[in-house]
Amino acid sequence: KNYKREYYKTKHPTTFMAKVLAAMDEPDQIPYSDFPKKTDGSIDSTFNYKNFKKHYWDGMDFTDDRLIRTPVFAYKLKFYLDKLTPQQPDSIMAACDWLIEKTRSSKELFKYTVYYCTYTYESSKIMGYDAIFVHIVNSYYLNNQTYWLSKEQQEKIIKRANTLSNTLLGKKATNINLPDTNNRLVPLYSINAKYTVVIFWDPTCSHCTVEIPHLKTYYDSLRKANVSLEVYAIIAEADLTPWRAYIKKNQLTWVNVASLNLTELNNLKKYYDVYSTPTMYLLDEQKIIIGKRLDTKALIGFLNHT
Repeated sequence: KNYKREYYKTKHPTTFMAKVLAAMDEPDQIPYSDFPKKTDGSIDSTFNYKNFKKHYWDGMDFTDDRLIRTPVFAYKLKFYLDKLTPQQPDSIMAACDWLIEKTRSSKELFKYTVYYCTYTYESSKIMGYDAIFVHIVNSYYLNNQTYWLSKEQQEKIIKRANTLSNTLLGKKATNINLPDTNNRLVPLYSINAKYTVVIFWDPTCSHCTVEIPHLKTYYDSLRKANVSLEVYAIIAEADLTPWRAYIKKNQLTWVNVASLNLTELNNLKKYYDVYSTPTMYLLDEQKIIIGKRLDTKALIGFLNHT
């Protein structure tokens, strides 16, 4: 560390390698005995973390396009977002915005940072992180700041964000009003339960024939225990003959609904981002989305911790 600091500070400060080494540099850890005290006289045990995060980017020249061609920027960006930023969507959004603004003077760093934040959180498997992707798109794509993309590419990403915005955690689920097996209309909003599971499924889908029995077993156990949970199950296809047969054979006593109107069904699948089956959401008493892309095992774990 001393060698690298001497190299970029005094020996060869005007070289590109000096910029690389300065960008790589990280703040020193402060001995616990030197930690500052808080107003109440106690030691601030979080000082090293806060100091490290505050000065983590001090050596980075955010105006130099060349740094994108080194391994340094990509590594530091990932480490900052994954390790130094609290892993909550709001905190990550703020960190992404801060970094994007820091890179404004470099077309290459700006382009890479926007791309990284877009791709990372669109493809994240962590529930709720799609909100970060939607935020990035709304902040930088809708106002044509992504100059390097074609119109078609930009429209595709915006369309994806618009679809995901319908099912973000904390939003009220889109109402569904379909007929059940007795041809009686049952609105989703009419379900009176503390929790409602919304599931799109298909009796001819191999994954569904594995998942539905698990869900039924769990559902039946909750009903016996007087737990207030209902399942609102929508067939994702228009062929109702195998649907009726499967419901009868497997004694699915929850709310089963279907639509013969393909336009209506496709619109529902669009609103609920159904591109495979089964697709499961968990709603609270007010029909607010509190869980998404669940299977029964994840649903059990989720409800056990609520």
